[in-house]
Amino acid sequence: MTALNQANLSSLSIPVPRYDRSQVTVGIVHFGVGGFHRAHQAMYIDQLMEQGKALDWGICGVGVMPFDLKMKEAMQSQDRLYTLVEKAPDGSWTPRIIGSIVQYLYAPDDPDAVIEKMKAEGPTAEEIQKATAGEELAFLRGLESNLGKSMRLSDGAGFHGDAGYFRTEYAKGQAVTAADVKRVANKYLTGGRVVLSIVPLGKTELASKAAMSTKVTVAPDGGQCVREPPPVNAGRWQPVHTEIVVQCFVRAISM
Repeated sequence: MTALNQANLSSLSIPVPRYDRSQVTVGIVHFGVGGFHRAHQAMYIDQLMEQGKALDWGICGVGVMPFDLKMKEAMQSQDRLYTLVEKAPDGSWTPRIIGSIVQYLYAPDDPDAVIEKMKAEGPTAEEIQKATAGEELAFLRGLESNLGKSMRLSDGAGFHGDAGYFRTEYAKGQAVTAADVKRVANKYLTGGRVVLSIVPLGKTELASKAAMSTKVTVAPDGGQCVREPPPVNAGRWQPVHTEIVVQCFVRAISM
């Protein structure tokens, strides 16, 4: 059996990418490279690339869960190529090789690499439009009930001293641009940040990078966070985990 990789494409007897994959640049960062993505979005991008289009819309897949390790290994060994088989209504099968995924990152190995990739690409104007439309819909649906209206008014009065602050909040949300997103990402998604894992009491092994983590406890009144032991230099980011009850959550995060 011929191994699937870039070097062996010419020896395969099924359709393979005819475009130069080395000229494809990443334009999409997709979390969770599952079967649906590979059979739909990645396939459609591949079809466009076959027409000489969308070569700047290559896909960088990102795995975040333990079971994504198998996908990482498969993608690495196959140069991010994979076989898609379509079944027609008459029962016939049509295989083809898809090449639109040109990079794959496994977030637990290097979360900074994933963040830097997203920061470098940034959202498109169309993505911003979809996001703001979704926020607008959620905002309006929140005003459909009397409870939703009263909570919006009380939030404005309590946090901003203005019951009508929802108008300002709405206008700010609709005015967000791609440049705004990149500016905030570059300001806050930097090295030296804290990665906080909330785990059940006694389940410290579930924390992100558990062996490197520093335990954080919360005082009974929820008003004080204490690291046990004092943090050590863990490179570009310092993982911590905390065992807290729900009512302490907001106060612990805000400390």
